[in-house]
Amino acid sequence: MLPVTAGHHAPLLTLVDPLGNRQRPEIILPEQLKLPFVLVGRRVADVDADVVMVNDFEAGRMAAAHLFEQGCRDFIYLGISHFLDDMRGRGFSFELHERGIALGPERCVWVNLAGDDNTLPGRVRELCGGRRTGVFCYHDLLALRMLRAARLCGLEIPREVSIVGVDDLPAAAEAFPSLSSISYPIQQIAENALEMLLRRSERSFAGAGAVNYLDPSLVIRESSHEIPDGPAVSQGRRII
Repeated sequence: MLPVTAGHHAPLLTLVDPLGNRQRPEIILPEQLKLPFVLVGRRVADVDADVVMVNDFEAGRMAAAHLFEQGCRDFIYLGISHFLDDMRGRGFSFELHERGIALGPERCVWVNLAGDDNTLPGRVRELCGGRRTGVFCYHDLLALRMLRAARLCGLEIPREVSIVGVDDLPAAAEAFPSLSSISYPIQQIAENALEMLLRRSERSFAGAGAVNYLDPSLVIRESSHEIPDGPAVSQGRRII
């Protein structure tokens, strides 16, 4: 929870959840304190508020399109086990379906983000083999696990397994091979959230909460694309 008070007469709050946990947080919401607030990253059940969100469905579609264009014809989705409404996974599956590929439940692997999962290399051995496999991971932390699992299985990245994560963490550019990732427009998120807060606090905007969707971008690195210059091109290139 981030207080934003500089240069303004009223306390303002934003609520942020970087991993998009869909469960209602165990905190006192500003609505109970009669403060203007905006949610960043997700909606909260039964809370009427302005929301600034990245279009997660488009993120999934973007990852699927990129992996398909790299020559992948088998696909895996690596998601988080307790998420009930995973729009990234839905977008990934939708785009594959549009290209004539069905992502069956046996191709979706669910893991616990908080704990170690020693079963992942075994699942990779079961699901990868033959054709080039594209793997989309809900978050970069899962993608880094997938990188490790693929290397433990002796699979060549990206020629045998191509991997894309989400969030473009600083570690994504430092991993070996460097990790392709869906990136958020952080500055635009902050600016839009602040604008919504100020409008609410000045009472110039009343009514039901609005949802402001922002499009992500794809940063292509070595985990999904064979870069001629190898590791030296670790910062990748951005596709909007």
